[in-house]
Amino acid sequence: MKNKIIYCFLITLIIGLLPTVFIFAEKPSETSTTVPSPNLQALIEQLQNQIKELRDQITKLTSEVAEVKEELKLTKNLYKGLSDEEVKKLQEFLKQYSEIYPEGLVTGFYGPLTEKAVKKFQEEHDIPATGLVGPLTRDKIKELSSEKKVIVCHYPPENPSNKHSLEIGESALQAHLAHGDTVGACPSISIPTPIPPTPSPTPTPSAPQPQFPLQVSLAVGPHGSNFVPGDTNARVAKIAFTAMSDEVVINKLIIGKKGGSAGCYLRNFKLYNYTGPTPVRVGTIISPDSDCRAVFDNLNIALSKERRLALELWVDFSSSAPINDTFSLGVIGAECALNTCPLGVSGLPAYAPPITIVGVAVPSVTIIYPNGGEKWNIGKSYTFQWETRNVPPGASADILMTFHLPDSGGALTVSPPELLGLASDGSETWTVPASIIPGEYSANISVHYNISGYRYSVHDRSDQRFLIGAAQQ
Repeated sequence: MKNKIIYCFLITLIIGLLPTVFIFAEKPSETSTTVPSPNLQALIEQLQNQIKELRDQITKLTSEVAEVKEELKLTKNLYKGLSDEEVKKLQEFLKQYSEIYPEGLVTGFYGPLTEKAVKKFQEEHDIPATGLVGPLTRDKIKELSSEKKVIVCHYPPENPSNKHSLEIGESALQAHLAHGDTVGACPSISIPTPIPPTPSPTPTPSAPQPQFPLQVSLAVGPHGSNFVPGDTNARVAKIAFTAMSDEVVINKLIIGKKGGSAGCYLRNFKLYNYTGPTPVRVGTIISPDSDCRAVFDNLNIALSKERRLALELWVDFSSSAPINDTFSLGVIGAECALNTCPLGVSGLPAYAPPITIVGVAVPSVTIIYPNGGEKWNIGKSYTFQWETRNVPPGASADILMTFHLPDSGGALTVSPPELLGLASDGSETWTVPASIIPGEYSANISVHYNISGYRYSVHDRSDQRFLIGAAQQ
């Protein structure tokens, strides 16, 4: 809407007042035909002053109507949870539409109120109401931000006394006028000196209330507190959760390390749910960052009131883990799904008892034969050979030999049942079955040891290929 709205309104008001002036000026006095009465003269002067004031307001409003053509350029998608300067620009744009973004907050954080306003804006302009500021929404914002601007005195519907001047797009003017706003900057008003309030009596403390709906505690894992470099699938901690209200849904857990040497020599963090009859892994396997933090997100683990949830944390130790290093692992952060634990999570950070890296040599295994270039025929017998190191006397072993066919497209792995659970004697004779697919294979061996109550898994995979083909005639 252009400045003509302002001019038409004021000119109409002036024209409406002018006949009154002339009527009173031309009407003869009942007592005198030559000198106007004092009352009539005062009225004429009053109306002339009003006309002058209205003309002054026209001049003032003309100077206050800004016609700015500065495009708002958003360079990327904006979404809930984001915090930056472009979000602040978006909020500055939205607040000019009081029916869309009545809160008018400009914080730079894309929270629920901003998302709600974006959805309203998208509905208003026939854009899919996703709450995400994508290309279509950015184009519409760019188009509207280049239009003429108008300054209005905005009266917030929820608090009209908090009036303030606001620059809006011309397309938003009618909506603001319909809500009681007026064209032009708000007039300055004097603020009376506030009267100091009468001090209120100190309230009586209320009875303590439960602070959190979710409690966390940790204990040492079933493998104890001593681990060795290269240890894999080490169950290092038990994590217990207790819900203090109904329908708590754990959505994120952040696992961290406290103490010990700098850096991180832990790999492959895994979480298992031991609440049911069988353990179930939750989330994906995650390797931590350089600060040894692992974030499990989108877990969606539901808890009912006072129901205890038991998780176990598993990790792998790299072979470079320093001997005698002592540290603790625990939950340093947790979040619930929306509105399921509005008061937060208690007891964080929570750490399990300390873990120590002990100087026990880790077993190893190496494939000796086949070592590449061999040709095995279906129906013939051949002897695998391998070598193990650092295996204490009396240690039980579970050995598995498999073949890998890299050129199979799907990277086929063959696990012959007769090569499962082999004895730890360094060799095994095997007859190539007719069911195997001919091709160039590589050999793999995996050994699982149980030593003093600990389980160690070691592997070796030969990079050299050998040929398994049809029987020779």
